[in-house]
Amino acid sequence: MTELDPSLVPSLDPSLDPSLDPSLDGPIRARRKSLISFRRDWPLMLLLAAIFAGWVFYAMILPPIQIRAKIAASRWKIDPRDPEISFSLWFARRTLEYWMVFWVFYLGASIGSFINVVASRTPKGQTIVTRGSHCPYCDRALSMIDNSPVFGWLMLRGRCRGCRLPISPRYLYMEILFGLIFLLVAAIELLANGLNLPYREWRIGTGIVWTVFYPKWDLIGALVLHLSLFSVAIMLIATESERLKFPKTPLLVILGIYIAGFISNRVVARVRWTEPWGERFPSYGNPLTDGSLATAHAMSSGIGLVVGAILGVLSGLLLCRLCWPSPQATGVPEDAGVPEDAASPEETTEPEDTGGPEYTGGPEETGEPQDLLARQGQGRGAFLWHWSILHALSGALLGWQAIGLTSLVASLIAMILCGWLARNWNDGRIQFRGPVIALGIWTCTLLIHHCGWRWIAMAWYGF
Repeated sequence: MTELDPSLVPSLDPSLDPSLDPSLDGPIRARRKSLISFRRDWPLMLLLAAIFAGWVFYAMILPPIQIRAKIAASRWKIDPRDPEISFSLWFARRTLEYWMVFWVFYLGASIGSFINVVASRTPKGQTIVTRGSHCPYCDRALSMIDNSPVFGWLMLRGRCRGCRLPISPRYLYMEILFGLIFLLVAAIELLANGLNLPYREWRIGTGIVWTVFYPKWDLIGALVLHLSLFSVAIMLIATESERLKFPKTPLLVILGIYIAGFISNRVVARVRWTEPWGERFPSYGNPLTDGSLATAHAMSSGIGLVVGAILGVLSGLLLCRLCWPSPQATGVPEDAGVPEDAASPEETTEPEDTGGPEYTGGPEETGEPQDLLARQGQGRGAFLWHWSILHALSGALLGWQAIGLTSLVASLIAMILCGWLARNWNDGRIQFRGPVIALGIWTCTLLIHHCGWRWIAMAWYGF
């Protein structure tokens, strides 16, 4: 009989793995894996090589070609000492631009990694402060290298370093998604000097050099608020995908921060609540010192909050009817209750309350009719809360004009798609995928509207 190779069996306790014992020598000790191996970690090595090659091409190869083209296209003789054709200046500026873009993406991916943890732990009542990232199987704490966004997952090949059990690829997808969203919004709002914001002159002071050496703090504050809105939206999508319900208190605190930011930052509050029928905000003035301007901003944010909450509740109730059909449509009788031959209440042992989340599963996980109806109610309540609070947050931060158009488009698309899924999926899967799809459609619509805010306002207001 052939013995089982112990190196092929993942051990939950490193002390049980003979290859980790420093007192052993020979072949067993030689089987210990190094931290980084080119043969094992080729996806990470390929990614690092692509990043380095991109920097070499953008900062070293492309500038001489553009300098030669600029000299050839000029009708005047250019002095060789002209800074505009200096390779060293081009190299420094291009290097700053390239690594600034990389830093913004990495920052977004890092925040995405943290948001993923918040979306999983907060609804379960777990702490996010005193306990770092750890493996959910062997409870091993992740090192700083393993916990780095994108690179850590690729280096580990999607498996825990201790128990070698798979890590969900959702962490990788979320980090890449956050990085791309941060990069897109930062490029169009900060680097382009507020290109997407209505009523802002954006043609002067664009580019990474102007942003780094001449910080625009009003735009930086607006960018932080807008990016946090998309972070909350994706966090609610992740919470809904795990069939959990996010607590109310943190989201209400975020709502208060949005209202305060809308009132104090004139870059955020660029559209008055009376438009397109009234006067516009002036391009000057400070809401912190001008009482009338601060009152107008507060009224605009409050109206956006009310309109967003109303639209969120109405459209959310309609989506609930599509994602959670009537008991007759799901095959459960409407008067489903406890069978006659069931045990009496005195004979039934109640399960102990463990303090778990309010929404822990879909109706397909159980066959009991009463439990199925209870879980349906929990699922409807969680989705309605996520959908409504997202509308309220967006309305308080972007105004009623933005939330009205976004809610109309996103709700129509979500209702059409969820209605089609309800007709074709009668096994309960719509109750799990439908809410996640609806929140995803809402987030995509909001992102598209935010990137094209200036041009949508031009078409809406006619200026």
